[in-house]
Amino acid sequence: MARFTASILCGLLSFAVPASAATTIAFEREAPLAVAEAVAGAKAAVPVLSSKIRAAAIVERLSKNVVTPPGISRKTREAGVSTIAAMLRDVPLARLERLDACAPSLLFVPQGKLPTEFAPFSELHESWQRGVRDFWPSSAGIMRTLYGNSPPTPIVAVAEWVCPDQWSAACRGTIVHEMGHAFQECGLNGEESLYPGRLYREHKDGDGLFPTEYASTEQGEYFADSVAAWFGVKETIPDGNHWLITGSIWIQVHDPKMYSFLYEVLGPPKSLDR
Repeated sequence: MARFTASILCGLLSFAVPASAATTIAFEREAPLAVAEAVAGAKAAVPVLSSKIRAAAIVERLSKNVVTPPGISRKTREAGVSTIAAMLRDVPLARLERLDACAPSLLFVPQGKLPTEFAPFSELHESWQRGVRDFWPSSAGIMRTLYGNSPPTPIVAVAEWVCPDQWSAACRGTIVHEMGHAFQECGLNGEESLYPGRLYREHKDGDGLFPTEYASTEQGEYFADSVAAWFGVKETIPDGNHWLITGSIWIQVHDPKMYSFLYEVLGPPKSLDR
């Protein structure tokens, strides 16, 4: 009986050894392949991760480039920081880098003050300053560009009264509109920066639709109001012709060329309004 049991065990072992050996051989063949695939995947992920980290750093830097003179509340500053961050979060890295080189800044103008009371608006020619004084009572925002710099530096001024808190629709709309001007100024390359002007002329010559009445006045306003519509924000000035009731879907239906262009330069459409 003992001999019979021993023979059975020996038989079982004789079958087990080849199976174990085959498993070992298969593992030795497959393990290096699996490791190699994992390493290749990790290497491929590094540039993507690096790009995302760099993009996030630029967005954070640009969103904090907000100038708040004495008297501006913390909530108003938060409105600027949060709006710019949300606006730029999905913008392609190459365009963020171009915008970062310009380093646009946002200036909040306290109630009862004029942009010309603050640098760099105070450095403007007297006739321009007079124009700002006439224009400002009916305006919630304005942008100018410092052309002495390379690349030029856009400065956006927004009235404090439209930004009582960070979720004010008029506040977000005004900031996005003026930042749209800044983006056209230096976030686009030379050829791209001319494209909105060509589309504007096509609309004017062919009775095309504009997202707002104000957008029909000039190619820069056409682009800036299209950007505001892209982000689903509303804005208003006292005469009422600046109120956006459109959005990215409206642009897709009525202005497909602008839709394709904005998708390329700003990333997917999204609504910043809550």
